[in-house]
Amino acid sequence: MTERNEHHTFKEDEIPCQEISDPAVLSKNPLVSVKMITCNHEPYIAQAIEGVLMQDTDFTIELIIGEDCSTDRTFEIVLNYQKKHPEMIRIITSKKNVGIKKNSRRVGKACRGKYIALCEGDDYWTDPSKLKKQVDFLEANPEYGLVHSDFDKYYESRKVFEKAFNKNNTIKIPEGNIFNNLLGNKWIIHTQTSMFRNNLNKKYLKFYADNKNETKKWRYEDIALFLYFANFSKIKYLDESTAVYRILEESACNTKSEKKKIENDVALQILKLFYAQNFHASENIIHDLYVRLNQELLKKAFIFDNFILAKKAFCYLIKNGKIRIKDIFFFICSITMLNNWVKKILGPLRISQKDFNQ
Repeated sequence: MTERNEHHTFKEDEIPCQEISDPAVLSKNPLVSVKMITCNHEPYIAQAIEGVLMQDTDFTIELIIGEDCSTDRTFEIVLNYQKKHPEMIRIITSKKNVGIKKNSRRVGKACRGKYIALCEGDDYWTDPSKLKKQVDFLEANPEYGLVHSDFDKYYESRKVFEKAFNKNNTIKIPEGNIFNNLLGNKWIIHTQTSMFRNNLNKKYLKFYADNKNETKKWRYEDIALFLYFANFSKIKYLDESTAVYRILEESACNTKSEKKKIENDVALQILKLFYAQNFHASENIIHDLYVRLNQELLKKAFIFDNFILAKKAFCYLIKNGKIRIKDIFFFICSITMLNNWVKKILGPLRISQKDFNQ
């Protein structure tokens, strides 16, 4: 085993980075790079890696694992897999934790394949033909930049599967030019099912760097990536489940903290507004995004006891005629002693994203 850095396309002082791989046996020209970021995924990372190893393909692939200084045995497990499969696996790591966003970008920049497939360390693939099906489609349809699929949900705490989530919930997933759809409320593309063109990924990384004053506010790296792709290419959906999305009680996307939830929701609307304004969405879409942003800012004002924020958000909604009963509730509580009383009586606020967007 040797350490190497020759695949990096970024300056070493940009993101701390060390690669562990064996250049003597590593595939020279992989068609697909599988990007897997992980941190403290000891119970799940082996299943994620096995889902990649089981892929039945007639082309070469590489698995690049971004291991971000886990405090459990994740790195040990990942390193053991790299030793067993040096022809395929590369590890990207560093001496200090860099966080999800930087870990994602440094792995993305290290990908050499024509196509990139995503699978985070707590999810896994179930279809051995996943990569083959997606490559075949992208090879035959150059106007499409990304292909994704249905998935199973697995609720870790309850040990319950929800199979073929989109199909069994009769969720219709749009295809083709879906940029405007992605600016809506629904989370259409799930990371662990996606594959996209690396040339678009490289353009996105430059776009990200060129807008660093804005992008530093973003929290959902995958949604930012998909929005960029959808503006420049068509998107394909495969109506079959190829992967499992694991729902943990606490993760980057799922949290019990109401404060973290609302911070994530506000950041998501800011991200969508940036894309809408910079990629020429219609005035109606931009208007709707501003309304949703202020609705969530009003909820944030309630949770954080911020009277000034509540007043600004409420005034915007009044002016635009988009007041809901729950908005009035949040506003009244934010500007009166009712706030602490309501929280004390009701306990931690539990309003689902679905309810909040109604």
